Amino acid sequence: MSDRYTKKPVTIQAMQYTGSNNQAVSQWADAFGPGCLITRTGDTLSIFTPEGTMTVDPGDWVIQGVKGEFYPCKPDIFELTYEPAISIPGVARSATVDALQVDA
Repeated sequence: MSDRYTKKPVTIQAMQYTGSNNQAVSQWADAFGPGCLITRTGDTLSIFTPEGTMTVDPGDWVIQGVKGEFYPCKPDIFELTYEPAISIPGVARSATVDALQVDA
């Protein structure tokens, strides 16, 4: 018999790939240090993750996970799972989701 579990609230950082902001996505990921190599082929990106190389299509989100890893997330899953961060005085930033959309 299986049990039910609720996903713990975690803070993430994410950037949506628009198909034309590959440099912004790469610079953002590089700011967190080595370990995320992003290459562009046509309008898709390839991102190295702990599970192997994954494709990032326009509209997908690139998420930095809780261990500093990067991985893609489809927009429908992102919308179901995350909401924009809200800054509340006296509440640690880690209690919110930090998502941004960049059109560059």
